[in-house]
Amino acid sequence: MTIGHIICDIVEHELFRNYLDVNNGLKEASASAPARLNFGNGGDTDYYLEKLGWGCVVNTTLASCSCKCTVKKIEKSSNINVKIENSFYYDKDDVKARKEYRIENLGEDSKKDIIAATIKEIYPEFRGEVIIEMNIPEMSGLGGSSSLGVALINALYKLQGKDIYDYDSQKISYLAYKIERINMGIKGGYQDQFAISYANGFNYMEFKKVRDNDEFAETIVIPCKISSEVLEQIEDSLLLFYLSPRDISGNQLHEEQERALSQNENEIQKILVEKRANTLDIKYVLSEGNIKKLGELLHKDYELKKQLSSKTTKDFIEEIYENAVKLGAYGGKISGAGGGGCMFLICNPERKKIISEIIIQKGGIILPCKLTRQE
Repeated sequence: MTIGHIICDIVEHELFRNYLDVNNGLKEASASAPARLNFGNGGDTDYYLEKLGWGCVVNTTLASCSCKCTVKKIEKSSNINVKIENSFYYDKDDVKARKEYRIENLGEDSKKDIIAATIKEIYPEFRGEVIIEMNIPEMSGLGGSSSLGVALINALYKLQGKDIYDYDSQKISYLAYKIERINMGIKGGYQDQFAISYANGFNYMEFKKVRDNDEFAETIVIPCKISSEVLEQIEDSLLLFYLSPRDISGNQLHEEQERALSQNENEIQKILVEKRANTLDIKYVLSEGNIKKLGELLHKDYELKKQLSSKTTKDFIEEIYENAVKLGAYGGKISGAGGGGCMFLICNPERKKIISEIIIQKGGIILPCKLTRQE
């Protein structure tokens, strides 16, 4: 063993010694995960990949919207107590701002609760307390459930004393996908879990089903090469806001899209191919730093998305969007499956204030929008 290894062991022990118990190992562990923002979607669900052969997305993660999970082992406890605090709902909704409940039947509760499902998959022996601190609106299209799932996976691994570096971002991504999409049966694509697990800002992702019997799509994650100057320009032009809760679930939206694909396969495939090509254009424009063109391509993605489902938008959302474009927004789109939740715009920075005022007048809530930087 080298002196470097010895020093690393000493440092690691000092970092974690306050949480150590001689007999039981770690008593407490925490981990955080960001929300994600999708810029272009050229297919990341299995039902689209089966028709297209391959799909791609461009997304980024938000340093300003995140979820922190803390897990505490409690001796002689037979239950799992959950506390959730969501600061987004402070002064808006006391019920959603603070929640407490108990998981008593892990097997049964794991069918409908992502915390129970994650514990069952990762550390079924765990008993104690789970504390969630977040600022992501529910059903917002920012991948909040995946943020929670990824943060909890990492916290539970730490609690067990497992070397987190043995569980790289890709493994965590597939595991989070398995828990949410397969174990719980929540329909959706791959991008949430991958963007959030990698948590390194803008990425281009490709998805491909290699064989029909494969459980997962083969996924490639490539960091987008964007200068710090261009990142600042994008951040200065971004306007993220919350519209309203979705009145239908992501499951229902995906079921409608899958049904539309089976009924109008040729027409839907044509739209998907166009969305895929547009996503590649978004990738290239990001690296060039052409902010106005980026907004125009987001607008195109949004228009194509609306052709895939009539429930993507609502009249009041279209009214807000049209007003924003008239006032100086270059373009934008609904985040996630649609039907409500969050929307974001690329704007002329000099027009952001007046656009924000109109959004607030229409009932929207402006969210902080700080992008994650690549390390």
